[in-house]
Amino acid sequence: MGNWRFATKIVVLSKLNEQPPAPWEVAYLLPSDFIKMISLYPSQYDWDIFENSRLYTKWAGIVNCTYVYEPSVSSLPYPFIDYLVNTIAYTLSLTNAQKPEFHTVLKADMERSMAIALSHQAQNRPNYGLKDFPALSARSLGGMIG
Repeated sequence: MGNWRFATKIVVLSKLNEQPPAPWEVAYLLPSDFIKMISLYPSQYDWDIFENSRLYTKWAGIVNCTYVYEPSVSSLPYPFIDYLVNTIAYTLSLTNAQKPEFHTVLKADMERSMAIALSHQAQNRPNYGLKDFPALSARSLGGMIG
């Protein structure tokens, strides 16, 4: 469904002193914990990854890479762990439950924990902008109104 923020990193890639295969001109070393590329900056659309360890491109400048890595289990945020536990319980409920109604109860609990985990991930990425915030508007007028 997406990339969890706690499992993403942004790094500057190290340029390698090796001649990449044609048609590439420059080779960069990917981080050792690299799993999946999210984005490159500056936006380069002409690149390729070989053996999950090298990025080949024609760009010779500084490259910032945003990528997915596998975090330590001890660093996982609690809402995500709760969502993971509820998902496992929901998946295995039909094989262990005495009644099929138990499956629907666990589905609601799983969806609730997923919503909490997703909102926890989006705390610094609101999906709407502030249009009118009275405390900020009053401050710009030179004092509190009221």
